[in-house]
Amino acid sequence: MGKQNLGFTVLELLIVIAILLIGTSIALPSITKMGQRAGVKSDARDLKNVLFRARMEAVKLNKSVSVIFNHAGCDYMAFVDENDSCEYDGVDGEKIICQGNLSYAALDDNEGGGDGLTFVANDDGEPALRWDSKGLPYRNGAGFAAGTAYLYGGGAQYRVIMSKTGNVRISTY
Repeated sequence: MGKQNLGFTVLELLIVIAILLIGTSIALPSITKMGQRAGVKSDARDLKNVLFRARMEAVKLNKSVSVIFNHAGCDYMAFVDENDSCEYDGVDGEKIICQGNLSYAALDDNEGGGDGLTFVANDDGEPALRWDSKGLPYRNGAGFAAGTAYLYGGGAQYRVIMSKTGNVRISTY
């Protein structure tokens, strides 16, 4: 009987470590990109929820509620619009309902006329829409509102679409 081999050689251990490092380096970019795509989808859901919440608050409070985009350091903001102007004046009881920033996504400058949004601008030049006390969407001035926000990042592209009836949905583009 010969000598028994009770362990691994250093060379065998180094080969196993090298194989693990190569596998990890191949998989890591895919895992990172998957996380970024999930983040973009999360931002799209958050925006959809803000639009739904603004509509529900308008009905609940029996007042107009507006959502404006790209306002004073935030990507979107919903507020009680006391004077139906689609502009946040901060006076006359215009209470902010919610505001937020896109954490993972960016607005796609190649869509929506260059800013990633197709909502009609208010008098301050910010894309905006307003829900009346019945939950119907209006744009600045007269007429029903409709529009789309195009979000992208990490290889994912989502659009948050609001119809003239106030229904909001998410789809890819």
